[in-house]
This record gives sequence, C-alpha cells and structure tokens, in this order.
Amino acid sequence: MQRGTPAEQQSPATDQADALQYLRGCGAQVLLAKDNAVNREIALALLRNAGLEVDVAEKRRPAGAGAAAAAALRPRT
Repeated sequence: MQRGTPAEQQSPATDQADALQYLRGCGAQVLLAKDNAVNREIALALLRNAGLEVDVAEKRRPAGAGAAAAAALRPRT
C-alpha cells in the first residue's frame, strides 16, 4: 500500500455559503416556529441578515394552515 494524497475538503464555512447561495437562488422560503419570543427574534434577524425570506409561524393557526405553510415552502419554478 502506498500513501495517497489527502482528498480536498471544503471547510464548513464554504459549505454553508454554498447552501445559502443555493437557497437564495431557488427562492426558498423559511418557516420559523419558535415559542420563545427572544429566540424567535434572534433567529428571525439571523435568517433575514443571511438574505433568506422568512415567515413566522403563529402559535395558534387555524386548521389547514399547516398545509398552506408547507405549500409556501416548495421551491418556486
């Protein structure tokens, strides 16, 4: 057996940047569901600062709202 050269690996930061660029490019939307108001505001700010379109799930949605929210998350074509 011979020693080979290590495979090139992307850093986690590069992977995250690629994922964000992909999500922005395909028009993905994020549905944020957090009970804690402080955590919700922090997550909302982080996601919006990353350039993502974010919808916040309300605690008490009427029946069927989950299906409408899931439909909104489908990639736009």
